[in-house]
Amino acid sequence: MASDVETRRFPFVDAAGLNALSLLGSAIYIYSFETQSVCWANPKGLMVWNARSEEELYARSLTPFSQATNLRLEDYRQAFARGEDRLDTWTLYPLGEARPVLCRCSGVSIKGHGQAMLVECSLESAVGITAAEVRSIEALRHTPLKISLLSRSGEVLMRNPAATALFAEFDHSLPPGADHFSSMFANPADCDALVAAAESGKVGRLQAPLRLPGSPIHALNLSVATDPISGKPAWLVAHDDISLLVQTLRQLAASEDALDAILNLDLTPTVILAASDGKVLNVNVSARKALDQALAIGSPANSLFVDHGDFERLRSSVLSGQASAAPVQFRGANGEPFWASLSAARISYDKQDSIAILLADVDAMYRIAADLEAALSMERAITDAQRRFLAIASHEFRTPLAVIDSAAQRIERLIGKADEENIRSRVGNIRRAVAGLLQLMDNTLEQAREDKRVLGYAPRVTDLSGLIADVVDSFRESHPDLRIDVDLPPLPLLELDPGLIEQVISNLLSNSAKYAAQQKRALIKVSVTTDEVQLLIRDWGIGVPAEERESIFSEYGRASNVGERPGTGLGLAIVKQVIALHGGTIDAVDIDGPGLAIRIALPRSLSESPAPVAART
Repeated sequence: MASDVETRRFPFVDAAGLNALSLLGSAIYIYSFETQSVCWANPKGLMVWNARSEEELYARSLTPFSQATNLRLEDYRQAFARGEDRLDTWTLYPLGEARPVLCRCSGVSIKGHGQAMLVECSLESAVGITAAEVRSIEALRHTPLKISLLSRSGEVLMRNPAATALFAEFDHSLPPGADHFSSMFANPADCDALVAAAESGKVGRLQAPLRLPGSPIHALNLSVATDPISGKPAWLVAHDDISLLVQTLRQLAASEDALDAILNLDLTPTVILAASDGKVLNVNVSARKALDQALAIGSPANSLFVDHGDFERLRSSVLSGQASAAPVQFRGANGEPFWASLSAARISYDKQDSIAILLADVDAMYRIAADLEAALSMERAITDAQRRFLAIASHEFRTPLAVIDSAAQRIERLIGKADEENIRSRVGNIRRAVAGLLQLMDNTLEQAREDKRVLGYAPRVTDLSGLIADVVDSFRESHPDLRIDVDLPPLPLLELDPGLIEQVISNLLSNSAKYAAQQKRALIKVSVTTDEVQLLIRDWGIGVPAEERESIFSEYGRASNVGERPGTGLGLAIVKQVIALHGGTIDAVDIDGPGLAIRIALPRSLSESPAPVAART
């Protein structure tokens, strides 16, 4: 029976409210915790569940749920009882079809259902998430292993359903701002030892009692991670309850008479070794299956360990009277190594000094932890790529927009004063700038759809002379105070990406205007050799110190003498990337006098015969 407090946290939605919800354009349905079925849905909600009618959906059985799903639903129900909402992804299975959705969930009640969940879902939640990532998320949710991501200060950033169920009461018992990580250890020294191991660059592994009811003993795996949302350092913790294993070990150490009986029960893989020479004295069926089915009494046990040193350290530790519990890699029955949590104790067996070793297979836990670390690393890389992508896109959109704005202002001033041909010329400049902007936008969208981290590259046979002339015309329109001289010999047709090469020339001319000194002047000089076409773009501005010429082509690299002139440091980095896509080279060359000269060499290997086009200046 739900308490009065819980009932008050599930506000009642009457018939008028349901009618209003049915008119909304988003998909909405109500799930009953009591009947474990959908008890109401609007038309879009029926579509989400592939239901032909309300009656068919309401009669549909959604059970049986997995244990992880039951834990997750119970966590939601308790959250609603506290007045909280939830925003998370779920994978629904309408008529067997897997459908990932983003769900905004809150507690409600309707007639006949005192505790229910109102779900507003969006089918666009999985945009940008690969199938492998969706499966990884589902595996994380359904594994019985307890996995959590916590900040270095102990704030809970994420728990999977198994961890949420384990720590539900514990988390709510702590005051705001408490360290949930260190507080979970019954012995603070265990926390310190685990952190020290993780901070040494390795994965911290430890068996320790937790400050939970019954003081369960857990095998813990701690690794250094980064929160993919904030970018701050975090702890990735994976663990499982091995209390039964430890209890069994204690029983083994306490009573030799019970040893054979426990071995015959075959609850836990167990191996008994002679303390003197490390030879196998006994092994139960579970251990034979996990290790080597041909394992013989009297065979050396060190061959079972991937690292023979692990066996010697184990033996030395037990014989010196120390407790021995550690994760170790063993050789499996198929020859493949696997991780097991090992507990060992010194006992008397068959009237001789012996060592009992109990194993718990934790290989899946370590593999999932490794997958999570890899997923977090990928998430950080994707976030960095997105930030870089947005910075480059914003930088490249500025030039065509400046051309459009300048030409439009001139047309406005010429209305009623200039002839039709003059206006037509400026309209042509606007249309060329718009065409370039649209091409840049298409390129940008293509990169976003395909998750590319480099610029798109679509070469075609191009008249380089005409391309340079068009860029210069547009630039003279937007920067009338910059004198641009052009020296073009007859040029061959080249196979290149015209949009990207326009960006290159525009970026370099923009720098000429931005960093001009008293003499606002730029020169474009083109020469042709047997193997390549060379472009020299020079200005008479402030120049770049000789020792900094290489660094200006790196991302966010700016010369030390730019002063207060605005800039992102991305322009020349983009130029270098574009030229590299074309198989060319770019460098800053020595010149007489002030300014900076950039030399670009494009290969002629894909060029056509010389174009019969007169050079334009």
